[in-house]
Amino acid sequence: MLVYVHLDGATYPVETGTGVQAVRWLANVAMARHGGDRGARLGEPVEMRMETVDGPHLDASEAIMASQLHDEAHVWVLFASHFD
Repeated sequence: MLVYVHLDGATYPVETGTGVQAVRWLANVAMARHGGDRGARLGEPVEMRMETVDGPHLDASEAIMASQLHDEAHVWVLFASHFD
């Protein structure tokens, strides 16, 4: 399954394989790909949303394959700065 992860204005395609990883893993992969600081300046993600930045909340601890996610889904990773 391919999931598009939106992080700080950038979009990262992430191949999940069978999706046994936790949804939070998507944020970790995108942060690792996000520039030289690996997203460290953004802090810890506080929420993950599906389809739009205001879309349904995703449980970060749930397995990708058990979540609402589907092939070519879009996930937004939100940080505290989104709520300031």
